[in-house]
This record gives sequence, structure tokens and C-alpha cells, in this order.
Amino acid sequence: MSVGHAVKSAPPVERVAMRVLIFESDPEFAAEVAAGFVERGAEVEVVEDGEAGILRAEAKPPDVILLAIELPRMNGFSVCNKLKRHKNLDRVPLLLLSRDATEETFEQHRRLRTRADDYIKKPITVAELLDRVSTFVKLPSAPALTSDPDVEVEAETAFEQLIVKAPSLPPSRPPSMPPPPSRPSAAPPRLSSVPPPVQAEELDEELDVVLEDESALENVESVMEDAASLRLIISDRPAPIEDSSERSNLEAEMEALKARVQELESSLSQAVEGEETWKGALRELQENKDRTIDQLSAEVADLTAKLSQKEKGASARDFLDLREQLNRKDKELLEYRDQISAKDRELIKLRDIGIQVDRENADLTDALKALETEKAAIEKERDAFALDKAQANKRADDFKAKSERLAEELEQRNAELKQTREQHENELIERDAEMSRLRDDHRKALEQAAEQAQLAQEKAVADAVAATREEAQRIKEEALRALEAEAREAQEAAVRSREAELRAEQDAKLAALHRAQEDALRKLRAEHAQILDEANLAAQNALAARENELREEAAQNLSAAEAAAQARYAELEEAKRASEAERDARLAQTRGELDARTEELETARRAIYELNGRISLLEAELASVRSENRDLAEKLENESRKVAHAHEKWQADQSALEQAKQALSQVLELIGSTETRTLL
Repeated sequence: MSVGHAVKSAPPVERVAMRVLIFESDPEFAAEVAAGFVERGAEVEVVEDGEAGILRAEAKPPDVILLAIELPRMNGFSVCNKLKRHKNLDRVPLLLLSRDATEETFEQHRRLRTRADDYIKKPITVAELLDRVSTFVKLPSAPALTSDPDVEVEAETAFEQLIVKAPSLPPSRPPSMPPPPSRPSAAPPRLSSVPPPVQAEELDEELDVVLEDESALENVESVMEDAASLRLIISDRPAPIEDSSERSNLEAEMEALKARVQELESSLSQAVEGEETWKGALRELQENKDRTIDQLSAEVADLTAKLSQKEKGASARDFLDLREQLNRKDKELLEYRDQISAKDRELIKLRDIGIQVDRENADLTDALKALETEKAAIEKERDAFALDKAQANKRADDFKAKSERLAEELEQRNAELKQTREQHENELIERDAEMSRLRDDHRKALEQAAEQAQLAQEKAVADAVAATREEAQRIKEEALRALEAEAREAQEAAVRSREAELRAEQDAKLAALHRAQEDALRKLRAEHAQILDEANLAAQNALAARENELREEAAQNLSAAEAAAQARYAELEEAKRASEAERDARLAQTRGELDARTEELETARRAIYELNGRISLLEAELASVRSENRDLAEKLENESRKVAHAHEKWQADQSALEQAKQALSQVLELIGSTETRTLL
């Protein structure tokens, strides 16, 4: 904004209803504020987008603007900058509201030329907000009363001229760390010698030209505005946590900060050397000024004394000439005194500038020390975070390995359980096969027993027949022997009767033998049947007992195996649940630690971003100081040239004064010769 820019703005047009433009992203708060203004008879328009709101304000200028800093795409500082630079909106009262900005941020923004009219910290009630607004515009429905445009124009013009006339005197610093400046390209030029004083008029013209250049001031303002916006954006910025890549980025940023701090230290040392050079030049300039004043005063006093001594003996014309020369010299002395007074004022200004530069250098030194302290703290936090992260990674790896071991053990136990089940199934299959084999053996035993019984029966029958035959043969032989004896005794009659008897007896015996054989066969068959029944019963009983034993043993083994398997499975399930519970607890603990470390890392990142913002602001301020130093160097060069010019003029005046002295001596000689001739 130029010095007289405010004169171009037209006075506010009186409206039937006051118009309020609200920039607000919170719909509830905007609705409450809008309702409060509507109750007072105002026309309210609410916008969320900064660009859209600027266009609405340009199309239809409001009577008052409520601007929230927290906007979606354009922050409120940038919107305020654009509105205050607009020729039709710079006179509109603008109240800046923020939920997250600090008083320090507000204080920094108040020092800008595009500052807001009031700064309000949320939360705030609608009644309090209306009271704050009523200090700038009249509420309720009556048209807003504006002050006299001419008075406002004059006040704003005077204030802007005051800012332009003193660009090298920046506002007092807020209590926070100032923004870092950028590195100066070179130190100011050293002056080998300082010429004598210069003319005040030429110096004032040069100073006006230099001081009316607002580019450096506007650059500083824009940088401060951007820094304030950046600081607010950094305070709201989220930052997701990353792994090693994020840590490497933070380490790279820290290295860049270290390099920047070194550059700032070098810049500060160069600036201090330049300030010492300028201070020496100012001291030499003051000494030359004092010597010149003393010399001119002595010469004037000498001329005045000589003139007073020769007034009585000189002619009127010569006297008038001398008086004219003295008056001209007095006028020149007055001019020199005015120049010297102006030079004194400039020297005082330069001293103030030097003091301000010293103060700024001290502030920069303190800021650098604070930055170094913060950098060391951040590095310490970064190392601690890296150590904690390594420990967390180690714990996570240990937990992962333990989980893998537990999973492997669970799989192994499941495999063992499966193998046990398969083994029991195989045993059951083997027992079924054994039962089948026992049944086959039993069947074969029954068949063998039947065959043996059949063979025994046949053998018994054969033995009985053989015994009967042997008995019959023996009886027959005995009968034959008896018959032979009887035959010998009874001869043939007796032989026939005996034969008859023998036949009858033989038939009876044969019948008895046949009956005995049949009885023996029946008895053998009964015994065989009984033996077979007993063998079958014994075999069936043995088979049933064996089957019962096998079933009981199999049932017991199966029950024991199932009980063992169930117990093992229960143990495995319990171990699995315990492992899962421990794993969940460790995972929760690890997640909590990771979240805590994430928050710490986010805090460190925000601190780094804030440091970057501060460094940027310090760089901007150092750039402003460099610009001012260059301006001072140019002014010193101009002063040197002007002092050289004044010195040349002073030498010319010295030559004229010598000529006047010579003329005065000639006049005195003429007066003396005249007096001599008069006496003669």
C-alpha cells in the first residue's frame, strides 16, 4: 500500500440495514452469530470459502466483516491481507476470530499494515461478540455511523507517513522467539576514510528518496503475514506416523536445520562486523564535523576581531565590503550550522538505527541460542524416540517370534493329537482284525473239534468192533478148545449138540455183542455230542469272555485315549487362550506404545515445522535487516559523496576566505598608507 493510498477509498455508503459478511467454517457458531445479528436488524451472509467470500465482498461491500482464521482452503490471515489491500474494502471493520491462534500470533499480526481491526479468541458468546462489533459499527438496525472521511484520511496518511519515515525501526518484539532471517550475501562495505560534512538539503532529498521506497517494508510485512499464517497452519496440521522413511525425513530436516543455523551464525557475525564498520564511520563523521565547526568558528572569530580592530581606520566603502563579506560568511556559517544540525539529526537517527540493529542482533543471538537449545532438545527427543522405537520393534519382533513359536507348538500339538487319534483308530482296526481272526480261529477250532470228534467216534467204533472181534475170536477159540475137549469127551453126538448149543450161545453172544456194540456206539455218540456241546459251550464262553475282555480293554483304552486326548486338547486350548490373551495384551501394549510414540513424533514434527516457520520468519527479518543495511550503506556512500562535495565547497570557501583576508590586508595596508599620508 502506498503512502497516500487511503485517500482513494470512498466514504461508506449509508444503508437501510447493516450488512454483515461472516467467514466461518463452523456452521453452528455461524448460525448463532447470524441469528444474533438478524435480531439486531442486520443483513447477514455466511461463507465458508475464502475466495468466494472475497468475491462477495468485492461485489457488495459489507459494513463489517467477521473472519475466522480456520478456513478450509485459504486461511484467514491471507484473506485479511487481500481484503485490507483492496481499495474498496480496506476501510471496512474486520474482526479476526480464531480458536487455535495464540496471543503471540495476534500480537505479531497487529504489527502488520494489513492488520485486522480487532482480534477475538474463541470460544465467545454472541452477546460479547456483538459488544465487540458495536465498538466499530452502530447496532442495532440503525445505519452504521462512520467517522469523518477527511479526518480518517489525514490520520491514516499521517500514520503511513510515520511508518514510511521510519522503516528501519521495526515494532517491538513479541515475547516469543522472532522469525529467523535469511543469510546476507555480503557484509557492508568498509569505509577507509570519512569525508567532511555535506549539505543538509541534498542529504534530505536523498533520504526522502530512500525512505519512501516501501518495497523492503512490504516484503517484511508479507513475510510476517505468511509466517503468522504458517504458524497457525502448523499448529492445526495433523501428521500421520510413518516408519523408517519418516524418521529419515526428520533426520534430513534436522540436518537442514543444522546447516541453516550455521548459515545464520555466519550471517550474524557478518552483520555484527558490518555494524562495527558503520559505527566507526559514524564516529569519524562526528569527529570531522566537530573539527570543521571549530575551524570555521575560529576563522570567523579571527575575522571579526581583525575587522573590529580596523574599523576605525578603514574607508566606508572598504568597511562596507568587509561587512558584506562578513555577513556572507555569517550566512554561510548559519547554512553550515543548519547542515550540521541536519547532520546531527541524521547521526542521531543512525545511532538509533545502530542501537536497533544491535538490539536485533542481540535478539537474533538469543533466538539462535534458543534454536540451538530447541535443536538439542529435539535431537535428544529424536534419539530417545529412535531408541524407544528400536526397543518397541525388538519387543514386537520378540512377540512375533514367540507367537510363531506358540503357533508352531500348537500345530505340533494338533499334529500329535491327530497322530494319537490315527493311532487309536489303527488300534481299533487292529483289534477288529484280531476279533475277526479270533472268530476265524474259533470257527476253525470248532471245525477241528468236530473232525476230531468224528475221528474219535470212528476210532472208538473201530476199536469196539476190533475188541468185539478179538473177544469173539478169543471166545470162539476157547469154545473150540472146549468143544474139542468135549468132542473128545462126547464125541460126535455131543459135538453136534454142543455145536447147537454153541451156535445158540454164539447167536446169543453175537446178539449181546451187537447190543453191547450198539450201546457203546450210543454211549460214544452221547459222549461225543456232550463233548462237542461242552467244547462248543467252552469255546463260545471263551470267545464271549475274550470278546468281552477285548471290548472292555478296547473301551478302556479308547476312553483313556479319548480322556487323554481331551485333556491334552483342553490343555492346548487353555494354552492357546492364554497365548492369545498374552498376545492381545502385548499387542494392545505395543499399540499403546506405538500410539504414544506416534504422538511424540507428531509433537516433534510440529516443533520442527514451527522451527522451520520461525527460521523462515528470521530469514525474512534478516533479509529486511540486510535491505536496511544496504540502504544504510548506500546512504553512507551518498553521504560520503556529499561530504566530499561539501569538503570541496568548504575548500572553495576557504580559498574565498583567504582572498578576503588578502583583500582585507590590502585594505588595511591602504588604510595605513592613507593614515601615513594624512599625518604627513
